[in-house]
Amino acid sequence: TLAIRPEKILLAPAADGALGTVVHATYVGTDTNYEVELPDAARLDVRVQNALDGRPRFAVGDRVSVEVPAGAARMLED
Repeated sequence: TLAIRPEKILLAPAADGALGTVVHATYVGTDTNYEVELPDAARLDVRVQNALDGRPRFAVGDRVSVEVPAGAARMLED
């Protein structure tokens, strides 16, 4: 099992990198939790700090690039 903490995953407006689509967004104060669907139908849970004005950075339907920084993923033994 590959484990990645939701706050370690980086989202940006679609450009280079793995592309996904925001399929669900939940505002939780300083952060927004996103569910992002990848091209292979896999889904990632991602937590992103909101913009300085408190608004979420992305909306449902937005295409985003997804980056997992080196060292952010951990392989867990089943």
